Amino acid sequence: MVGVMTSPEQANPPSLYDALYVGFGNIATRGTVNHGPLDPSLDPGNDGTRTPDGDIASGFDYALSGEALPHAIQEKGIDKVDVWKYACTIVEGEIWPERVGVKIHESIGLTKAVTFHKDAGEITAALSIDLDNDSGEITGLPPDADVIAAELLSGKTHWLQMEGPAGDFARFMHVSLTAPDEPGVDDIKLLGFVLQELEH
Repeated sequence: MVGVMTSPEQANPPSLYDALYVGFGNIATRGTVNHGPLDPSLDPGNDGTRTPDGDIASGFDYALSGEALPHAIQEKGIDKVDVWKYACTIVEGEIWPERVGVKIHESIGLTKAVTFHKDAGEITAALSIDLDNDSGEITGLPPDADVIAAELLSGKTHWLQMEGPAGDFARFMHVSLTAPDEPGVDDIKLLGFVLQELEH
């Protein structure tokens, strides 16, 4: 996973957070209901199944892909959408804040995920970007990795079109070097569009 960072939201995202968190029930009815993260190695109540108030810490996971997605979303080149929502919960003696997120997979092989956290009234957003061909990891560096990295840094991009390990490494490096630190205005607009289409 690359480009992961937590930072204040942009583009009036509290309204998007509320729409996702409160409006999630409208699109999660076809999803799976979970009760907290649930780590079986931890004691009950400390395993993510309880809120700080002692209530059951419910969570939802919702995924749609392929033809099950609304046509307007497919037209954007998106072939899979995952949405999740979890209440504030206790795990390993720590309070995990209320959170909701959306992961969008594009048919070109790029996945963007934005997770919003709400803690003490403050909302932050974490953005991650993954590439299909390496799942964000390089298992073996090509022999010319140093040359590729140096040329990418100097602005030479021909490696990005190459096939095989050299191309995979170049694309991984490119995403690592250029991934934004936080969701931008366009990311927020896309999330709002996806939410709107899923609610119909």
